[in-house]
Amino acid sequence: MKKQKVPDDAQIAFLDRIRVTYKSKKLFIEALAKLLNVSESGIYRRLRAEIKLSTAETKSLQERYPAVLPLEKYRSDRTTKLEMEYSDYDPVQHNLLHQLGDMLRELSIAKSDKQAMIYYMAADIPLFQLFYSKELTAFYFYLLKKLVLEREDYIRKTFILADELLQPEVAEAQKLYDLYQQLPGCELWSKQTTAQLLTYLHEMRQLKNIPHDADYSDLQNAFTALLNNVEQQAGQGHKFDIQKPLYELYLCNMLNKSNESLFVVFNTPIVFKMHNEVEILMIQNSQFGQRTLQHYKKIIARSKQLSKVNPIERQSFFNELKRLVNL
Repeated sequence: MKKQKVPDDAQIAFLDRIRVTYKSKKLFIEALAKLLNVSESGIYRRLRAEIKLSTAETKSLQERYPAVLPLEKYRSDRTTKLEMEYSDYDPVQHNLLHQLGDMLRELSIAKSDKQAMIYYMAADIPLFQLFYSKELTAFYFYLLKKLVLEREDYIRKTFILADELLQPEVAEAQKLYDLYQQLPGCELWSKQTTAQLLTYLHEMRQLKNIPHDADYSDLQNAFTALLNNVEQQAGQGHKFDIQKPLYELYLCNMLNKSNESLFVVFNTPIVFKMHNEVEILMIQNSQFGQRTLQHYKKIIARSKQLSKVNPIERQSFFNELKRLVNL
């Protein structure tokens, strides 16, 4: 019997990270064929890891695409060293659009794996779910610039829903939401999951940082609409995308103090920890990822799956969250 080759998942993920920087797969194939001086069919075989990238080819790719991680970063399972990366944080130079672009690439890589799964430990509303609402997304970026990045132009700035300065980030965030909807996911919520954003919303109103009644009312309505959207998806057990990817929502009382997500892509678990609202720690070590995955599964086993409970019980949970919006 002919021995079957084991696909090099690291090489697949490495090339996929380059691929998502192109508008079309055709342009990507043509560019790599020219760069590596091989046929287009040869590039397809490398994409499937039927042909391993040579040292010279890997070097050429790294020189041409310096923003892409070295290939060996995708093979962290071969070492016990804890591989970590984090977003550089400078209150003055921090570029939210750049960070959103990085997040978009991560989701695009996950989408290229049909077996991918995203777990989200939601201490606060998951960012990808938050981006469902343009109003709440604008408010979120306003808070980041005012309270976290402490931008000078936002120190005394009030929140105006129609503020054009926030629209570039809002538009990019919408792309993230649309892509997240195409991926199967499992989210763990608690009764406190909405508390942090609601606290900011109410406090900003009391401090008159949301000066217009109409804007405050629109934010409340947007919050309720977001919760309705999540509730409906949980009830159906899948996301509202044409492919109907799996969506599981669990009620849990053992959440971390900050959001954390686990991407299982190409059979490799990668942990993303929110160090604060703008710094994200990425841990690629396979052993740590596997332990995190097992930890999640233990919590899930002790949690209540809102996607499968009696509709009245699920409705009761979300009604309580909606009641807090209008306090």
